[in-house]
Amino acid sequence: MRDGSSRNAMPTEVEEVIRSAVQRLRSSGRKIAGLIGFSQGTRVVSGLLKSAELVHALKSKGEAVDELDWCDWGFAISVCASFPPPLLVPSVVSALNASEKVAEEEKKELLGKKIAIPTFHVQGNQDEFKWAGQLLIEQCYEVGEGESTVRELDIGHFYPVQQEDTDAIAKWLKEVAK
Repeated sequence: MRDGSSRNAMPTEVEEVIRSAVQRLRSSGRKIAGLIGFSQGTRVVSGLLKSAELVHALKSKGEAVDELDWCDWGFAISVCASFPPPLLVPSVVSALNASEKVAEEEKKELLGKKIAIPTFHVQGNQDEFKWAGQLLIEQCYEVGEGESTVRELDIGHFYPVQQEDTDAIAKWLKEVAK
């Protein structure tokens, strides 16, 4: 795990739970704008973000992937991240592999490209797993203006509890939501 060599496939049961929850909420008129993940949940969030970028790429090539419309996120918050790689959505990977409109070299490029969807990463300086989160961020995310923001806090492996830390996350979220 320390070298980021674990599996990158999201279990199909996890995909089904997420997809059905998103579809249920959307069918009742609600919108899911973004994601939040803590610890190992950050691998799921990373996989959902990466998968959303793959769906967008497939659509831009003219692929009819309406069944994957549920996989669409505008931002994410990642708290005390886990080790790479992201857990990719199986149905999205299958659609990419089956695409005849995306060349094999481009498929590899898309899979290897870092996540650009805006993500706020909270890293605890006292978190015993900080090394894992750093690997995930370094290997999988574009960091910079309009992409990922990394905020190191003086916390362990838990959600931030100080008001100023919560305010910083809220400020970022308001900027991204514009």
